[in-house]
Amino acid sequence: MKSPLPPMARYTPYDYCQTHLIPVSLEHQLLQGTLEHTIHILVDHHMDLSLFDGRYKNDETGCPAYDPKILLKVVLFAYSRGIIGSRRIEWLCRHHIICMALACLQHPDHSTIAAFVSSMQAEILSLFCDVLLVCEEQQLLGGTVFALDGLKLPSNASKAWSGTIEELQHKQEKLEAKLAQLLTEHQQVDAEEREGGSRTATPTDESAEATPGFSEETPDDQRSSRTVPSTSSVEPAVISCEGTCQGDQGEASQPREHEAGGAPQGTVSERPSASPTRSPKAHQRQQKRAQKTPAQKQADREARYRRHIARLQEWLATHDKKIGRRGTEIKSNVIDNDSAKMATSHGVIQGYNAQALVDDKHQIIVVAEAFGDGQDAQNLTRIMPRAKMVIQRLGWGEQGFRDTTWLADSSYFSDENLKTGDEEHLNAYIPDDNFRKRDPQFANQDRYKPKKKKKKKKKRFGLEDFLYDEATQGYRCPNGTILRLKAREHRVRHRTYRYYVAEEQDCQHCRFRGRCLSKKTTRQKHLGIPVDEPVTKPKSRVQLMKEKIDTPEGRQQYSRRLEIVEPVFGNIRIQKGLDHFTLRGKEKVDIQWLLYGMVQNIEKIAHYGNVA
Repeated sequence: MKSPLPPMARYTPYDYCQTHLIPVSLEHQLLQGTLEHTIHILVDHHMDLSLFDGRYKNDETGCPAYDPKILLKVVLFAYSRGIIGSRRIEWLCRHHIICMALACLQHPDHSTIAAFVSSMQAEILSLFCDVLLVCEEQQLLGGTVFALDGLKLPSNASKAWSGTIEELQHKQEKLEAKLAQLLTEHQQVDAEEREGGSRTATPTDESAEATPGFSEETPDDQRSSRTVPSTSSVEPAVISCEGTCQGDQGEASQPREHEAGGAPQGTVSERPSASPTRSPKAHQRQQKRAQKTPAQKQADREARYRRHIARLQEWLATHDKKIGRRGTEIKSNVIDNDSAKMATSHGVIQGYNAQALVDDKHQIIVVAEAFGDGQDAQNLTRIMPRAKMVIQRLGWGEQGFRDTTWLADSSYFSDENLKTGDEEHLNAYIPDDNFRKRDPQFANQDRYKPKKKKKKKKKRFGLEDFLYDEATQGYRCPNGTILRLKAREHRVRHRTYRYYVAEEQDCQHCRFRGRCLSKKTTRQKHLGIPVDEPVTKPKSRVQLMKEKIDTPEGRQQYSRRLEIVEPVFGNIRIQKGLDHFTLRGKEKVDIQWLLYGMVQNIEKIAHYGNVA
């Protein structure tokens, strides 16, 4: 007799391809405690966006405008996911569930989003302070210790368009010469074609395919696709508008479809597939170029040279030399003249130095401002006016930053920054470049060990080597020669000396001439004996700061700088995806930097505050 079969399991059938029509509650997509929920609450109830009302005069005529609250929510959410391009933000408003919930199913186009972000010069600082006020109400600010540092990021400008006025004029001449050469070759091609011959591309044609050192500006959405993380970095949404129910899973559990060209999960429709290294539009442009005839390519090159020449001519006609802080000319940039070349750990970039003053309690950015200068020797002074404006909004009163501790690295060590610190009564800790070499904790590290000094020549004679002779009332040199009194009182730099001089013939053949005289051309020895007490000068700010840093308290305080400010830059650059600025000009770059500062602070409110 056969044994009975074991019981079989039955499961509820399911089909991911099946579409469903389900009701959607937008507020339920913004889960409490998440960053997007905090953005939603802050913008609706804690931020004053009536500042934008004066922009619109459509109460009686014209179509309704998008509410600035909707636009700000969408921008802050996109920035928190490393998406800066306006076209990609528009795509999120149409396909990503969380972004659609924040936008309340409205679909602002990329031009509206780009115009909104780039025109917030007058309102952005007030919005930034509104978020800081919430941090103050939630007791997230310590208000006693701050760390100042800068993050150098590339601008939306090429280094190839940088140079002094003379260098840019020389580039224009080179482009004009190259264009003349191309026109000559074009005429030769036309002549050969009229004669019935055919001409293939020459090496000169191929080398002219791209202008050395120059390139067309990439549109905002294409540039973002190269440098901004893919939208697949956005966590999966709760539901899909097509009806497919999505699970509330974490980011880490989702397959990385964008590596294979797929669309991010939690979206309504799939984006066009593309190679991992090239966008679909770039692939289409490459195909179009391959289909062009040599004559068409030649014409495109000529048009490109004409555009470059026209741009240089227009810029040189309307701009003067750019003068640096030392009063000498520095390199300008045709695309974004507010940016500057600066050295970073990633090489030399054309960019901005984004400054941030961070509170130590929860790493909240208190002051943020971008400068087109790679050196920090003046940035503490430059950021102080905005810092005063912020503390007035926070209601800290006249006390302000008085007696608060400010930490900055050695790049801020300058007399100008130290002077500002003294004037504002800051308890600043700013080390010089060699403070590690004086620290016993780093004595065994090769990097900070003193370099071996080369063997010095024989030491020159000093005052102690000349002996007073009472009989002659002069001084006897090491060779036994007497130096006679020449002047009883001789003033040099606020000091009084008694002056003695040797005979010229005595010094001419002296065996100690090299150790006694400062130069070979000096004929005789002059000896000055001070007869008054030296004037004791007060220690300079630089010397006082060196002594302050070398104390145990100074070393302990400065060691906190790294843990306060560096994680903030790591979060903004790596987690939030800000690896370059897309706008041009200091005012617009400031907007982007302050928006990222708001994202950083809102994230801290979501983690440590309570705005439900």
